[in-house]
Amino acid sequence: MRAPEPRSTDIRMDEIDGYPRLVLCGECNSCLAARLERGLDRLIDRGCRGFMLDTREMRYLDQSCSVALTHAIERLRACGGECVIVDQCDSLERSFKLLNLSNSVVAVPTLSQASTYLRWSH
Repeated sequence: MRAPEPRSTDIRMDEIDGYPRLVLCGECNSCLAARLERGLDRLIDRGCRGFMLDTREMRYLDQSCSVALTHAIERLRACGGECVIVDQCDSLERSFKLLNLSNSVVAVPTLSQASTYLRWSH
């Protein structure tokens, strides 16, 4: 019998074409929500007006992470900024609909499309 896959969570940040990219990995639950919120607040407070949220390595997004994302997206939009999600799997789209995030963000399948979207949204 195979051992179960580890359920680790992580947030990584790097930069793609001049835009910050946050990569959510594993199960994004209440343990990760506070870190996610602090990271997004830091970006916005430093003047970031566009970022990518890469969820292709994410298996699960719970309500606490949804709230952190929603607040950050609302703050970003109030400053004239945009967020784009890099992922278009069916399970993610269902999760975003259930968490009422589908009307707040645009989802694209590739990093290059995300970069292009952010460039043209400003």
